[in-house]
Amino acid sequence: MPSRIPLAELARLPNFHMPAPSWSGERVAFYWDRSGRLELYVADLNSGAVTQVSHGEVPRAVRAGFIWDRADRQIVFAKDHDGDEQHDLFSIDVATGAVTRLTENPRCQEYPVQFSPDNRWLTVQTNRVGQMNLWKMRPDGSDYTQLTAYTSPVGGGIWSPDGQWLAYGTNETSVLKNTDAYVMRADGSEKRKVFAASVGSQDWVADWSPDGRSIALTSDVSGLHRPGILDVQSGRVRWLGAEGQDETAVRFSPDGQ
Repeated sequence: MPSRIPLAELARLPNFHMPAPSWSGERVAFYWDRSGRLELYVADLNSGAVTQVSHGEVPRAVRAGFIWDRADRQIVFAKDHDGDEQHDLFSIDVATGAVTRLTENPRCQEYPVQFSPDNRWLTVQTNRVGQMNLWKMRPDGSDYTQLTAYTSPVGGGIWSPDGQWLAYGTNETSVLKNTDAYVMRADGSEKRKVFAASVGSQDWVADWSPDGRSIALTSDVSGLHRPGILDVQSGRVRWLGAEGQDETAVRFSPDGQ
């Protein structure tokens, strides 16, 4: 008869959360409760060395993620106050562990999305004004600018490789469970819908191709999630995998293949 593992021993097993590779692909950041408290760690994929970056500054429970800047020097994370889920944004220096508060608003939620290719902006999802919409800010928290003002929640906010466009998803139909794919200029102008599989389907953008001509997306129009490659100009999608298998698009490889 197999031996039983004590419940207390199981509860003490460390947990890893939200591993995220840096833009260079040389490091991975993740939350880890090795010390008994959730902290931010970075693993060097070449040497295998693991470094603790935070010392009590990150959330005690995982309710939101974090993003790398394009230089692999800063990580922006969301943190709420005593579990109220009203997240503010903070930046932490990976080398020194120094933390800078970027936002402070106890009445809204703020989630970091992605740094721009030139590292001069980052997109943010927030309900700072009305519904959850897309904003952008400077890495120091300045120039906080609203980009969308939809009545339905907005997701995404992915930068094109040239930094000129943003891809996102929202719903402008009367059907509650519906999400379509959109693009707009980085200043919030020239918004246009680029894909809608059908009214009632959930069509979410995932990543731009390196040449900026295509977007990887996921749609549940077949009943299960299926990844596809959207030609932004024509609106045509090349579906990947096979129907009947639940698969999700995540990210292009650096060479776009």
